[in-house]
Amino acid sequence: MLRFTFLSILLLAGFSPARAQGIVTTLPEEIDATAKYVFFLPDEMVTPEDPQPTHREFGEYEYAEIANQFLAAGFTVISRPRAVTEHPYTVAEEIIGQIRKLRGAGVPATHIGLVGARQGAAIAVLVTTKYPQPDMQVVLLSLCNDTFMDFWIQQNELLAGNVLSIYASGSDERTSCLRYIEHSRPHGVSRYRELAL
Repeated sequence: MLRFTFLSILLLAGFSPARAQGIVTTLPEEIDATAKYVFFLPDEMVTPEDPQPTHREFGEYEYAEIANQFLAAGFTVISRPRAVTEHPYTVAEEIIGQIRKLRGAGVPATHIGLVGARQGAAIAVLVTTKYPQPDMQVVLLSLCNDTFMDFWIQQNELLAGNVLSIYASGSDERTSCLRYIEHSRPHGVSRYRELAL
């Protein structure tokens, strides 16, 4: 159940397949300005000690298989499980530094995507808050509830980019992000779409 059709999600967000280049934990030394890059930020339950955990309700989290689907679709995939002790703000700063390098090397924002699940999606919010790129692709999986949206709005932590939000309808934990996305529009949300599964 935690296995999503990520290729179709990315295609909805505006990507088209390129050639396979490899899954890496940080940027390659040689940056190909024509490649398409995906930062895949998994759920907080995926850790270096347990990169393929089992959720009590949804089953096995197929982290490696999900990352490999991006690779098979032709994206350069930057992804790694996060240690429990790593603060989301620290991870966001690391990703911002990598995106700045990509942009500095001539990679268009349209060739860069953030795909985050739950806490990974919250990290994507922090990235777009501090380094808004209106043309970057941003996919948020099971991100929002009223408490989180109120906090982000209060803290002025806002989305930017071409945003696709996906959540499970009928979930008590996660709901629609539309209120938050609408609030973020002046910050740099160029387009958005939301799907309830």
